[in-house]
Amino acid sequence: MAPTTDDAHFLFIFSAECWPVFVEGLHQLFVQLDPVGCVRRLDYYLPCALDVISNAASLAIVAGAALLKAPQIAAVVKARSADGLSLISLELDVVVFVASIAYSLKMAYAFASYGEQVL
Repeated sequence: MAPTTDDAHFLFIFSAECWPVFVEGLHQLFVQLDPVGCVRRLDYYLPCALDVISNAASLAIVAGAALLKAPQIAAVVKARSADGLSLISLELDVVVFVASIAYSLKMAYAFASYGEQVL
């Protein structure tokens, strides 16, 4: 099943189902000081932990895509010229990214799965 954009996320990382599990695990680990209990309930915590890792990695990719473009944008702004950039290359990039973004929106994928293409 494709991820949907109507899933509520806290900080773009925790789903509505995983936030209480995360808080419960932190409470058990740091307030009750029961790391053995956390390991015993690993099958309960693991699916949410993997979901959080996946969401964090997706956001890191989106942030990395933004940082990757920043030096080129800064150079163009500083020089006030885009000399040396291939126009056809940029046009083809736009065509590919628009098609990919349109498909992702049509399929109702989560933004984190295609967000780097928006940048």
